[in-house]
Amino acid sequence: LVRRRDYQLATDRLRAGLLLDPTADALIRQLLAIYRQQADVRTAQQLLNDYRAALRREDYEPEEIDELIDAFGAYWLSTSIHQDRESKNHE
Repeated sequence: LVRRRDYQLATDRLRAGLLLDPTADALIRQLLAIYRQQADVRTAQQLLNDYRAALRREDYEPEEIDELIDAFGAYWLSTSIHQDRESKNHE
């Protein structure tokens, strides 16, 4: 779906998966990738807030939650920086 650029359907299906498993890292990662492509920082931040709440409900330790959120935040930033460099190289 993402390859066809059907982002709405892709996000709908990924979010449906999160209803079944709100702590599924792979789903979070894929959603963040879509939001990054769309430059939708606000939705990405909300996703990470929801993920943090889900981890708390699952009794993850606060330090572990922070590490997971930080890793996703770093993933978001590193890929955004890489994309910025790529777009500048094509100008």
